[in-house]
Amino acid sequence: MAVLGAVAFMAQLDFFVVNVALDGIGRSFPGVSVASVSWVLSAYAIVFAAVLVPAGRIADHWGRRKVLLSGVGAFTLTSAVAAAAPSLGVLLAARAVQAVGAAMIVPSSLGLLYPSFPKRQHTLVVGLWAGVGAVAASAGPPLGGLLVTLDWRWIFLINVPIGIATLIAGALLLPEVRQPKGAALPGPVSALAPPPPWLCSCSPRASPSSCSAPPCSCRRSGTSAHCTQGSPSPRRPWPRSPSR
Repeated sequence: MAVLGAVAFMAQLDFFVVNVALDGIGRSFPGVSVASVSWVLSAYAIVFAAVLVPAGRIADHWGRRKVLLSGVGAFTLTSAVAAAAPSLGVLLAARAVQAVGAAMIVPSSLGLLYPSFPKRQHTLVVGLWAGVGAVAASAGPPLGGLLVTLDWRWIFLINVPIGIATLIAGALLLPEVRQPKGAALPGPVSALAPPPPWLCSCSPRASPSSCSAPPCSCRRSGTSAHCTQGSPSPRRPWPRSPSR
């Protein structure tokens, strides 16, 4: 729990800790506009939101621990790059890749909670994990203010020792969890959103030739979405309309 909580805290803290550092960042790069500096926040938020759901889907298939540790590695490395950034462009690029690492960390850390603890403790550990996000939100501005008094680069440097420690601890302590072999990887549409209910049920909107009873494997020709839930069951006859 300590390892999963630490990486989730680190990833979510960077949403809030940078807010108070924008003035210092702007002074370090003379000639850049306030709008350009604001992308230090916006780039992280946009990329994080775009990658979060696909990263969680991929972690289920590739392995949650593997995705988590890859995300921690990317987050730690880009934190060091951001701290040493010689220009605003380098800083923005580092923040974008850092957001990819954070998006890999958050869903895979939550996904590892369930197999790491007995069922009777699931409510407790998920509550603690969610509380970590609330603590990160409240601790971000004051912690950022303290670090900015030294230098804004410390906001990113502080992630490096935490990331290295959690990489080592995670590799030693966390189990590997993935979906059974043979499960289909998410397609371009289903990777970005949960499959609609009609994709796995027989309804007039689904094609009769591609519909089966849950657990099912359904397709609709109108989109590229593909939904698989377990192994397909035998198809049942499509009810015929009564003749008139």
